[in-house]
Amino acid sequence: RALGDEYAQQVLAVRHKDNARLPTLLGGTLGYALMPSDAAPMFGAAFDTALSPLAWRQVQPAEDQWQWTLYDKQLQQCAQHGLRVIGGPLCQLDAEFLPDWVHASDGSFDMLLRSFRQYVAAVVQRYRGQVHLWHCAARMNRAGELPLDDEERVRLTVCAISSRTSSR
Repeated sequence: RALGDEYAQQVLAVRHKDNARLPTLLGGTLGYALMPSDAAPMFGAAFDTALSPLAWRQVQPAEDQWQWTLYDKQLQQCAQHGLRVIGGPLCQLDAEFLPDWVHASDGSFDMLLRSFRQYVAAVVQRYRGQVHLWHCAARMNRAGELPLDDEERVRLTVCAISSRTSSR
């Protein structure tokens, strides 16, 4: 244990010599609710980064309905407290992420891909300049809630990455 502690101190000393502020992120997740205003300063003191999920289910609860209020307020709180923001994951195939209307749709992959592309483009355009790092996809190696094959999961992942980069 003493050897490990000594090694960690030496490595940190070398890194601090090169950079006064370490180029690492220490973040906490904001989840699906607005942080109480009295908790925001404590969050900002504990972390330098906030993870905002930007979940499709929350942003677009119905095919023709967009709800930005929660995430607008989360990102405003982050800006007020000087926090960097990680947005996403933009693509995740579990029940917590997918809107119910996707399950109820005709089931065609092309419709899913079109709808997903629209969601990613809308999120990236709205929060461009406010999100510092995009988390494009998570858990795509799992089957998830939809009966997608490997190629379809890869295509959704590529869509998340390419939509994010082409919206710059």
